[in-house]
Amino acid sequence: MTNQTENQPKKKPAFYIFIQDAGKSEYAGAAFRHKTGTGFNILIGKDSYVAFEPKSKSATTGESA
Repeated sequence: MTNQTENQPKKKPAFYIFIQDAGKSEYAGAAFRHKTGTGFNILIGKDSYVAFEPKSKSATTGESA
């Protein structure tokens, strides 16, 4: 039995993430464009994060412009 993600082509990262220390750069992870919206899925080591732009004030408070 195969995993669904094994059948899908690998996506190219939008950004690579590096840690700089004492003039050396070490690969730490990558950021991929999120499939919805303008956010990113960020993978650093075995941890996964999602980042999105802040919503406008009117969208978060329910006020109309």
